[in-house]
Formats: sequence, structure tokens, C-alpha cells
Amino acid sequence: MMFGANHGIYGGLYSSNPVVEPSFPSTGVNGYTAGLVISYPFQENLTMRLQPCISTRGVDLVFFTTSQYRFTYFDIPVNIVKPFSIPEIPFDTYLIGGLSVGYLIKAEGIFEDLEIDINGDEYIEINTKDISNDYKDFDLSYDLGVGVNYTVFAHKVFTDIIYNHGLLDRESVEDSGWDLSWKTKGWKIQFGFYI
Repeated sequence: MMFGANHGIYGGLYSSNPVVEPSFPSTGVNGYTAGLVISYPFQENLTMRLQPCISTRGVDLVFFTTSQYRFTYFDIPVNIVKPFSIPEIPFDTYLIGGLSVGYLIKAEGIFEDLEIDINGDEYIEINTKDISNDYKDFDLSYDLGVGVNYTVFAHKVFTDIIYNHGLLDRESVEDSGWDLSWKTKGWKIQFGFYI
């Protein structure tokens, strides 16, 4: 059974690896997601879940040197929860899916710049820059995943595994002549409890 109308808190891992085109060698970045959860049943066997949160994500791109991109968002996922049963599992299982609207709070680039000193020797200089103006303020993505409800010490607890994929191009400027396409992509592993 679902726990019904409730509110609580949650947090977890956001393992991101945005879609960047043209493609560069890249490494995903593990960030976090943390916020509030409001769960409201609006129809039999369907529950709407609102989860305003702060989340961090990013990627490391390699093009001669490594460039690290880090983003902080205020996200509002609005998902529908549909229970389904697996007889062998002693928990309430469900499918979860919907849309997430995000607002960019902070964008930071950490760049390795190849420099040459007065002796002609090459060295790497690390520069950190505010890159907020290079990316659009708003993001829209979809969520799709599975989860379980269970009880721990009389607390109603949930765990989700959710795939998150962007629907909008995040890049707002041409970067050094490259017309980049940049979309959110990642996995969220969330743990929360209702108060």
C-alpha cells in the first residue's frame, strides 16, 4: 500500500554525465541531491510526488587538457508514483516518472590552461571561472525509475533509482567557435523518510 498524503525529507547521489555534442572524451561526476518530499494520492493507485531540492552535477571534458564543469540547480521534480507488486519482495514497490524543472544557481568551470614560461618550458595553470552566463537559467528533464517503500523503526522510508534526461539544450553561447549542444543526463539514487 502507499503511505498516502505525507511530507518529509530526502537526499542521495546524482551521478551525472551530460550529453555534449560534438562529442569529447568525458568523465561523469558524482554530485548530490537533497530536499523536501510531498506525496499526495490523487487517484486510486496513483500518487503525485513533489520534490523541491538542491542538486549538483557536472562533467570533466578532455580536449588536450581537462576542463571541469560544475553546476548547482534548484530542481522541482513532479513525478507520478504507480505501485506494482512483486510477490517475492517484502516491500511496496512502485514505478516513478514525470518531469523536473530546474533553475541554475551556480555554474563553475575549472580549466587546465597550457602555458609557457620565460624559459620556454610548458606548464599547466589551473583557473576557476564563473560560467553562469554560458548556460541557460532553466532546465527541463524527465525522470523514469523504480522505488520501494518500507518501514524502519516506525518511520515510513523510501528508496528510488531514477534515470534523469534533459529535454532542453543547456548551452547559451558558442564556445570558442564550437556550437555545442549540452543536455542534462544522469542517475539519481535517493533515500528519504516521511515525517
